[in-house]
Order: sequence, then structure tokens, then C-alpha cells
Amino acid sequence: MQIEELKTTREHKEGRILIVDDDVDFALSLLDVLESRDYLVEIAHDIPSGKEKAAHLGAQVALVDIRLRRDSGINLIAQLKEINPDVLCVMMTAYAATDNAIEAIHEGAYDYLQKPLDMRYLLTTLDRCFEKLQLEDDKAKAEAERERLLVDLEQRNAQLDDQLDQLRRLNAEIVRLQHLLQSTTNSMPSALIALDVDGHVLLWNPAAEALAGHSATQVQRQLLWQVCPELERYRNLFDQALHERQVVHLHQEQVTTEFGVSYRDVDVFPLSTDNIEGAVLRVDDVTDRVLIEEMMRQSAKMASVGRLAAGIAHEINNPLSGMMQSAQFLQLVFDVQHPRSRERLQACGVDPDGLERYLRERDTYAYLQGICSAGMRAAKIVSDLLSFSRKGSKPAHYDLNALVEQTLDLAAADFDLRKKYDFRKIEIARELAPDLPMVLCDGQLIQQVVLNLVRNAAQEMARKEQAMPASEEGYQPRLNLRSSLVQNEHRHDVQSPSGQIVRLEIEDNGLGLSEATQAQLFEPFFTTKDAGEGTGLGLWLCWSIIVEQHQGRIWGEPNSEGGARFVIELPVEGVSHTGHSDS
Repeated sequence: MQIEELKTTREHKEGRILIVDDDVDFALSLLDVLESRDYLVEIAHDIPSGKEKAAHLGAQVALVDIRLRRDSGINLIAQLKEINPDVLCVMMTAYAATDNAIEAIHEGAYDYLQKPLDMRYLLTTLDRCFEKLQLEDDKAKAEAERERLLVDLEQRNAQLDDQLDQLRRLNAEIVRLQHLLQSTTNSMPSALIALDVDGHVLLWNPAAEALAGHSATQVQRQLLWQVCPELERYRNLFDQALHERQVVHLHQEQVTTEFGVSYRDVDVFPLSTDNIEGAVLRVDDVTDRVLIEEMMRQSAKMASVGRLAAGIAHEINNPLSGMMQSAQFLQLVFDVQHPRSRERLQACGVDPDGLERYLRERDTYAYLQGICSAGMRAAKIVSDLLSFSRKGSKPAHYDLNALVEQTLDLAAADFDLRKKYDFRKIEIARELAPDLPMVLCDGQLIQQVVLNLVRNAAQEMARKEQAMPASEEGYQPRLNLRSSLVQNEHRHDVQSPSGQIVRLEIEDNGLGLSEATQAQLFEPFFTTKDAGEGTGLGLWLCWSIIVEQHQGRIWGEPNSEGGARFVIELPVEGVSHTGHSDS
């Protein structure tokens, strides 16, 4: 009898799961996840093999896709229950519809999951399935025990029977309420930690386990500040909530861990029951919300810059046009070799040749040409500024070298007297490959990436120059930009059907990159600048533009001169924002 009970307990602990899905890759990936959780798993891809493997495995839970080629997974529910009436069927589908869910539940499905699956929710659902099976097993055993007791109790007083029934009902209600409370806390995404007045753990949900890395059994009845020293920072909030008997909040706390920077909202609620004194600590990860808010602020800032640039361009272009027209008119007037100009000068009693000698001696022609050249350069800067500040449009074919040159023209106007750096003092070396193929991309976004990288390089070189002792002279900030056409060696990272990608390298001789910095370069909110000088989103936005929006690659590495090198790779064919290659 003991051997049979041990076998039954072991089989239920391991859990037997049948996956029925015609998507082989999806089924295999799900198999890996579930086997890593010590479940016994079998895979089937259609209804006949599903029935066969369910019978062979003795499946307790079946994960069934609603669409199985030409069949409906809903039809399999009744057939599986003929094999094992206690099997729990959980339906999966990428085509979410209320009618499908209602039909599946009506046919006896236990739950309904939508693809792509949330693995945490899937595992929680499986836990609930096996908890239900365990409860059903316990219930069957309890019923058997109850029958045995009834045989004995029939000879006893009827009053004892009534009392026993009453206690049984009360116990069932307590168990139901406990399960309801446990299910409620377990399903919450917030980390919930209930503590008594001394700080011992009374409640610990799965989100708290993910936050602190300790299971409920490890921390139950333990002093929180000892088993989880990283949560010691919230002890003052806990004491304050107990003392003031009101909720205490901590908004957007910045936390730095080995995985990067994150933000948390923390609330401490004092327990208000008469029998229990303590508080509940709730911790929410709001990193995504903070990131979105910061991106919205940056977008609003860029929109303001665009409107300001348009207004400035209008105000500058008007006097600039007048200045250039006046200079061109003077060039025409002082062209004494022109027949009409000579006639008019002679009519006014002016010697044309003498006037020409005078103007050449005073370099008047050179000054007029300088005015025209400076005006044309100013007009080009205004035009580039307007082009850069416009909102992104649909991808088009661009010459990457031309985008780089336009961005360098904009960067040439970048200088910061307070930080003592001037982009115009940097030696720029261009190694831009001629005859590069046109790249299908969002030109304005690519310019933003290049401008961000060259500005970062300028700032790092300025920091290096400022950190050098006064006795050391001769440091020349240098920026190398190199473009090339290469074969795609990372087909999983850069989607290029032809196998060709355009590469842009931006090198500086600044402070360089440490291994620790390389590992966190493109994480949101990570920055090496002093407090207040940066948001930590610049390189993350570069990564998002190149990788997420253009399906390219970007990385940073030290170079041979001790500085940093950033490399961008884009597919020649370009990739639309939906992620499909455009040949």
C-alpha cells in the first residue's frame, strides 16, 4: 500500500502534460520550458496522435491549440475526457475571439490562453490546474474517509453527526477563503509582502519572489531585513506607516542592480485589523512607464525644437536673401569689363580701368565673394537644420555618405563654452567609400543617430583634454568616420536578403570604453556623464532606431588608440517599420 501511494504522489508531483499544436517550433519551445520545470511532457500535432499520446502518457493537463490544421482543437476536448474524465484542457489560440472562448468553456475547457503566451501566466495557470487536480484527489480521499467515519458514527449520537457536519462546512469555507486570498495575491503583478509589527514575513506572493529571489518557504516567519538585506531600504517606510497609521508612498525610486537601472513605486499599508498588527509592503516595477514618460518629454522637446527651427529659418532667410542679393548686385555693378557698366562709368566721368585697379588694391572683389560664400554656407546650414528638425517620414532611398556629411555640417555649429569644447577644433578624417548603394531608411532618424554619436565623441574627447595635466601638451582630438559595403555575417541580427550591408564606423581618441561600460552601453538610463548632464537615453534611442526600426546592428568597442569605436550596420535593401524586407 505504501509503495502504491508513493508512486501516485511522485506522478502527481512531476505533472503529466500533453501539448497538441500543429506549430512544431512553438510546441518544441514550449516543451523546453515545461521540461525545465520538471513536468513530463509529450507533443502531438493533430487529433489522432493527440488521443494516442494522451492515453500513453496518462495526461493530467492538455494544452490544445484551437486550430489544428483542418480540425478544431475544441473537438478534441470530449475525446480526451473519454480517455481521462479528470483531464484539464487549456485552449490556446492566436485568433482571440469571445465566441471561441465561450465554445471552448462550454465544451469543458478549463481555461483559455491567447498567443503569444505570457510564460508567467502560463506557469501560473498550470499551477492552478495541478492544484485543482490535487484538490479533486484530496476531495476523493476525504469522501472515502467520510464514508468510513459515517459507518462508525452511525452508532453514535445524532447530535455528534450534526456537529461534525457543521465543522466540515466551516472548514470548507475557511479553505475556500484561503484559496481565494492566495489566488488573488498570486495573480497580482505587484510584489506583496505582509509583515507583523516586528518585521517577520506573513505573506509572500510570486511577484515578491521574483523581486527578492527568495521563495515563500525560505522567508516565511523570518525577519525580512535579515533574509533580504536589499529590502532594508524600506524599513524606515515600514516604521513610519506603523507609527502614523497611514499609507506611506515612495514614488519612482531609482534602483541600480546587476541587470541595470530600474524604477519602483513603493507603498506601505498599515494593517487595520484588531487581531493582527503590521503592514503590507507593495512594490511595483514602473521602469517601462518612466521610460515612456521620458520618451514623451523628449518627443515634445524635439517638436518644440522643430517649430523653433522653422521660425528661426524664416527670420534668418529674409535678411540673408537681401544680403546675398546686395552682394551679387555689387559684383555686377563693379564688373568694369562688362560693356554696359563701362558705358555708364564713362558717362559719369569715371575711368573704368582706374576704378578696377582701385577695387583690386582694396580687395573689394574678394570681400564681395566672401560675403556670397558665407551667405551660401549660412543658407545651407539653415536648410540642413530644417531637414533635421522635420518629423520622420516613410523610408526612402538615401546616400549614407551624404547623410553623414549633412550631419557633420550641423555638428560643426556645436560648441559649449562652459564645458570648453568646440566641434570645429576636432580633426575629422573621412574614409567614406565611393559608390555605396542607396539604403532604404528614414534619413532623419539615421541623422539623429550619427549626430548623437559624434556629439558624444566630442564630449568624451573634451573630458579627456580637461583631465590631462597642464604639463602635457600636443593632444589633438580626432574623429574618424569610415563607411564600407560588407557581406552580412550576422544573418540573425541584420535582415538582408542579398547578404550585403552598409557599415558606418565612428572612431574617436577620447577616454575609451571599459568592459563594464560596454556591457551597459545601450541600457535605458545608463550614463557615464556627471549628474544632471544627460538622461541616459541617447544611446538607447540610437539602439532602438537602428535595431528595432531598421533591423540593423549597433555596438561599441575600444579602438587601438584607446578611444571608442561605434559601428552601425544597415541592410542594403532596407527594412520597413513593419519589419519586412523591401527588395
